[in-house]
Amino acid sequence: MSSKDASRWQLTGLGLRNWRTIETADVTLGPLTVVTGWNGDGKSNLLDALMFMSDVATAGMSRSVAVRGGIDQVRNAAAKRSDPVELRVTLRDCWSDVRWTYELALSCDRSRDACPLVEREVVTRNNMTLLERVDLHDSEEEAWDRRQTHLAQVAANGSFRCLTTAMQQTKSAAKPPTLPTAPTTPTTKTKTFSLRKTQGEPAPPPTMGFPPNCGGLVSRCWLVRSRLGWSCRVCCGAVGCCTSR
Repeated sequence: MSSKDASRWQLTGLGLRNWRTIETADVTLGPLTVVTGWNGDGKSNLLDALMFMSDVATAGMSRSVAVRGGIDQVRNAAAKRSDPVELRVTLRDCWSDVRWTYELALSCDRSRDACPLVEREVVTRNNMTLLERVDLHDSEEEAWDRRQTHLAQVAANGSFRCLTTAMQQTKSAAKPPTLPTAPTTPTTKTKTFSLRKTQGEPAPPPTMGFPPNCGGLVSRCWLVRSRLGWSCRVCCGAVGCCTSR
């Protein structure tokens, strides 16, 4: 978000069910929330849920699901195919102290091309319902209308357009910070050479290593071992380190 919008809107909660690797989650968010956990615990999927809701408000539901591999990729592997994917985001307008809640449940059209469909869509403002599309799988609403959310439609989000604008900007808040990287040290290229037998036949590929009686400063020794034994290129200088010296 911009500095002006960031001071106005605050993410206060996120609810998930059957989202990727997360079976169920209900997270309370503060002005600064740090997510920690082991690898595979679902930290990235938690952040991706916020980015997904932002994409839904910006580009629409169908495209947001498609770029993530389809409905089967965003649904939890332990969930049944008939189980919907449910997401809930709560925000607070700090300027007016108004609390908004947006709920979205997704299913798929099993009779066609498994495209995502809206199962439920609810918008509330201070616990007052502004939009309620529920049990759409039992309604006579056309499947084409169920492929789109009212959140992303200008003709349908007039009473909660400020919520649409706020959710479009939550992607920047969900992105993990980029940590500065340490400058890379240029590596020193070392020339290699091959040893030949007395008869002139090529020797096998040399192997790097250290002689068994190295004086201990092995970090300064570089030797090549071939059929002719150890051949010292750079030696630590210890007494008896390189037998060829």
